[in-house]
Amino acid sequence: MFVISENAEKYRHLKEFYFNTEGTENISPQIILAAHPEILLSTEGLNVAQFEEVVSVREYQTSRGAIDIVFITDRAELFLVETKLLKNPEAHRIVVAQAIDYAKAFSEEEIDTLKDKIKKLNLDLNIFENREYYEAILQQNIANGNYQVLIVGDNIHPNILGMMESIQSAPHLSFTLNAISLNPHKLNEDEIILNTRIESRTIEIERSVISIEISRNGEIKIDSSVPDKKRKGNKPRITEETYFNNLEDADYLEAVRKVCKEIRKRNGTIEWGTVGFSAGYYSEKRRISLIWVYDSWFNILTEKVRRSYGISDDIYHSYLNTLKESEYIYERIIVPNKAAVNFKDIDLSDFDIVISATLKLMDELTKENS
Repeated sequence: MFVISENAEKYRHLKEFYFNTEGTENISPQIILAAHPEILLSTEGLNVAQFEEVVSVREYQTSRGAIDIVFITDRAELFLVETKLLKNPEAHRIVVAQAIDYAKAFSEEEIDTLKDKIKKLNLDLNIFENREYYEAILQQNIANGNYQVLIVGDNIHPNILGMMESIQSAPHLSFTLNAISLNPHKLNEDEIILNTRIESRTIEIERSVISIEISRNGEIKIDSSVPDKKRKGNKPRITEETYFNNLEDADYLEAVRKVCKEIRKRNGTIEWGTVGFSAGYYSEKRRISLIWVYDSWFNILTEKVRRSYGISDDIYHSYLNTLKESEYIYERIIVPNKAAVNFKDIDLSDFDIVISATLKLMDELTKENS
């Protein structure tokens, strides 16, 4: 890896950086990734829904042992992370089988057990507050194996890629398995660079029974068989019809329909997820989500998200100024830098202001990019 000066006259070669441990030192994959989930979840190709909050749990205990890190986003997406260093030869042989074993054990977790484990670690449970539907979807994703398993290393050993290829040929997996390299390099004495990259991944198709046999000499055999066809592992996505039938407050039905209608009129897109939908548009090849709407709450565009999209200060401040027309949105959401708004806490007029601000934002962004 090279660093080039701005005038291209000079360059310097960055040396590779090697972690000493997986998670016992401050500069180690587990501690870095647990503290900064966005490093891993922003990896190109993971296709993670834009999240505002994420719970990061280290050493999550299952019946088959501890998962290094579990990420749970406020979009009800789950990620199980196993970290292994290239210099650890034993890990190359068993990490894939181990990750599958943990994924199977995690599917047996109940939502209340998960929350208790998080609470005992003194972690924030905000994403679960007043969201029964969110919890129901999260439980469904856990039980059906609708999550991504990430094998993460400083670099990925060829043995791991070979193991994943053998699993790739086994049909009907219920989860996606990714091998991700961090590619660490030393920038200076105090800083390193991480360049996350997916080296290999399996394709999620349908739930199956996976058997793993590890012999005494370390030989690993993985087999897959398809059980009852009634059990599907594909990630469930709500339909537009089902969403509107489930909308908890009927007074907001037409207002939410208006969002969908006006976004589409502007050649924007509505993408349905497991909990609700996001409304936005495509800028070149990247989708920009401007509002996220669920059955009983919605999320506005926050400072953190707008920075990730590269939205200018002027356009974002114009968006905030429109939102300030709602006293509740301004005092209870914008000032404390929150994102989620419960329909029960506002009047329909407040939501109309949010719709107006969102559509105006989209108009200004598309005009700027035209």
